[in-house]
Amino acid sequence: MHKAALLLLLMTLPVLADNQPQFHYKLDAKTFTSLTHKVQLPVPEGWTGTLDETSRTHPLTLVRAEGRAAAGLHFAPPIEPETFDPDKLAAHFGKSFKGFRVLGMFDPVLAGFPFHEIDGVDAAGDRYTILWGGATDSVITLVMRADPKVHQQARSELLQAVRGLVYLKLTD
Repeated sequence: MHKAALLLLLMTLPVLADNQPQFHYKLDAKTFTSLTHKVQLPVPEGWTGTLDETSRTHPLTLVRAEGRAAAGLHFAPPIEPETFDPDKLAAHFGKSFKGFRVLGMFDPVLAGFPFHEIDGVDAAGDRYTILWGGATDSVITLVMRADPKVHQQARSELLQAVRGLVYLKLTD
């Protein structure tokens, strides 16, 4: 088999394996401003929040916040699997987000970023998964995947989780 065709097949396998419905959040500039305001963080000059799907067929939703300049923003030390502290992250999410566990690296095909997969159970007992990662000095990328059985309250909490992730990335 041609190397390019084999590579394409390998890149497609994670997509074919995961076809469950996803929650899609519109994170526009006003919403992004609101989310960061709730944690007393200013929105860096030139930053906006947009929703960007990786492709029509990919089951994940990519929420990306980009900035022309990232002066004063630092992502050090990098959050890697071997140094990741789930309790530290969960502390930003409130009581409903205790008990996260890192499942490991997720599909590195997405923008070439190492993604981390975290699962948990919300206050109502519904399971959900949050995929996140891909931070650089000028781009924050968050990916979320939710169980289709998760109800409206859990959706609200997932949105709060986005706020928590943004908070962690901007201040850690």
